[in-house]
Amino acid sequence: MNNTQKKLKVLFIGESWHIHMIHSKGYDSFTSSKYEEGATWLLECLRKGGVDIDYMPAHTVQIAFPESVD
Repeated sequence: MNNTQKKLKVLFIGESWHIHMIHSKGYDSFTSSKYEEGATWLLECLRKGGVDIDYMPAHTVQIAFPESVD
């Protein structure tokens, strides 16, 4: 990238989720929950490619979404 080119700046939102599972074994049932993010590989590739990227998981958008472009 030369001095006249601007570095691409990206706010990547989403690619995260909460999973709640119900497991039934005969008459018994059990629950489990977990949190996952699916953007790790993509974010690494974009950063290696020179993109200035910030990541905001989906559940944080409601309270932390930026109010300005900066």
